[in-house]
Amino acid sequence: MNAPMIHRWTPLLRLQLRSGLRSGVSLFVPCGLTAALPLAWAVLAGVMIGDTALYVAEALVPLLAATLAALALAPDFSVGADLLLGSTQAMRRRALFTQVLTAAGIAIVVSHAALGLVSLLGTGFNVIGLALLAFPSVFFVAAVTAAASWRFRSGPAGLALAAGIWALNLQLGYAVQPLLGLSGAAAHSDREVLGDLWVPGKLALVAAGAGLLLWEARRRAEYRQPSAWEAGRVSAWIAALLAAYVVSGALTGVGYLYWNRANVRGSVSGHLREHFGRYGRAPVTSLFGPAARLLANDAAPGGDTTGTRLADLEQGLRRWPRSIWADAMAMEALNLRKRSDRQSTLQAYLDYAGRYPGSPYAPRALEAAVKMEEPGSRVQYYGRSQRSIPVDPLRLEAARRLLEKYPRSRGAEMARALTERP
Repeated sequence: MNAPMIHRWTPLLRLQLRSGLRSGVSLFVPCGLTAALPLAWAVLAGVMIGDTALYVAEALVPLLAATLAALALAPDFSVGADLLLGSTQAMRRRALFTQVLTAAGIAIVVSHAALGLVSLLGTGFNVIGLALLAFPSVFFVAAVTAAASWRFRSGPAGLALAAGIWALNLQLGYAVQPLLGLSGAAAHSDREVLGDLWVPGKLALVAAGAGLLLWEARRRAEYRQPSAWEAGRVSAWIAALLAAYVVSGALTGVGYLYWNRANVRGSVSGHLREHFGRYGRAPVTSLFGPAARLLANDAAPGGDTTGTRLADLEQGLRRWPRSIWADAMAMEALNLRKRSDRQSTLQAYLDYAGRYPGSPYAPRALEAAVKMEEPGSRVQYYGRSQRSIPVDPLRLEAARRLLEKYPRSRGAEMARALTERP
């Protein structure tokens, strides 16, 4: 192929297809694995249900798309590929997108055809819906493979980076990188807290994959045999990129938990403990300071675990009173602290709202105080209505503060009704 012809679309597409079909192993072995994997999974799982099929489509198929992308790219990084690598930016962009979309399309079509056969044996599920949910993950992993292969001029190097991302998702789960994780819909189906980010995550996968391809298409490349020093540098780059993937995912997960600390299901300390626990002995918790580590630590086993936990939280509040996690520690301590009478509990809620007025826990504390009805208010006396029971002054003060500072909170309606009592 001469130089002028490389600027035309048809010869470039023909070159790509011919290089990809040149070796039957390049396509048929990955396609066979793509078809066999869901069937093997169904045999191991007994009967595949919708959630299992969703996880297979999102988390397992992307690696096969990466394999196809790497093998399709490999002929481009050999002697004689200078015409393609040094072509115009538009043609390089078309080359990358063609290779990625072809690899993703083959992986999705073949694997979901196998999933369709499996659905006939099980309870049945929407194969088309699975394909749509799996496409962002498959496209992203294939795009990472293509972009890294183009950057390092090595198909195996691109496959190594994609395989590392896939292995991290398989081992640590979706929480390893909530915005660029592969199994977001499956995590949401399993009611994981970070699974609430699955829709932005799907959009981020497509945007990141397309952005990588467009960025790499801007760079002209020349083929040359990588030296041993360059191979070592590529390995270091892959390790650094995987570390950045994990660290950015940890920051995203902890940031989401902090921003929604008063609204997550259960306690934020429990979710932090679960999130940090995914990384094992890796020093990820050191990125977030001692207050976050204390909040995520559970009470020591044995003995009075509640008392130990309460003492740890109170000590943490004395040592780090200005920490961004101080309000969460104070709220957990408030919930753990045993109070003998109702008045001291009401006063504790009011004190908390006054100490942390900007915290999302403040309206929750005032709402809890407003909901503490007077003793005997639910007992029906003959000739005496419930409205005739006097309202506790502390409870009334909590209602007034709630309406004044947090008029749009969930307990505002109850607080308004309380203040309007005669």
